[in-house]
Amino acid sequence: MADKIFLHLNSNWSLAYDSLQWILQRRGSIDKRTGNCCWHGESFISSNRDILVLTLREKGIVPDLGKLEEVKALPSKEWYAHVKGRAGATVRRIAEHPTKPLKCRRGGGLR
Repeated sequence: MADKIFLHLNSNWSLAYDSLQWILQRRGSIDKRTGNCCWHGESFISSNRDILVLTLREKGIVPDLGKLEEVKALPSKEWYAHVKGRAGATVRRIAEHPTKPLKCRRGGGLR
């Protein structure tokens, strides 16, 4: 299953999804072939948005300005309902305009 990043929460965390769940991803090393950051799944949330927000809080993830509001704007129902298209307009809207891949600097910052 391929997951798709649709929201960079801050320089070290992003939110992705696949057909089953939301995926909190942590920034990893640089892909030497492409120069892009590698993102690694840390938490997999197939429940509702409130559990996603709780997971962010429990992991100590502090989203950049405005990003938490985007997470809270996601539909609150169960994940599978969004995939089946019953309430996924917000997820689709964000996914249609995904965040561009970030280039990592060798010193650890993002460009």
